[in-house]
Amino acid sequence: MSGSLPDTVVVLLVILGAAGTVCVGFATQRLFSKPEPEDNFNQKRPEQVAYMRELRERNMMEAFGDRRPPPHPNGHEI
Repeated sequence: MSGSLPDTVVVLLVILGAAGTVCVGFATQRLFSKPEPEDNFNQKRPEQVAYMRELRERNMMEAFGDRRPPPHPNGHEI
């Protein structure tokens, strides 16, 4: 069979076809799905911020004891 493609070319064509199918699926989903609200994506409530601060301080005391690193110059932690 002199007209058949080498196995390497067939595998390459299958991979390209799969990649094209994924791109078409993504584009279709992006076109026809509802947009997600992004305004509250990473907003933390004040209670959560206070808890995270308390937990961070507790972990620093546990890790360093009285040898805490100096506070950040502008008053905010990293």
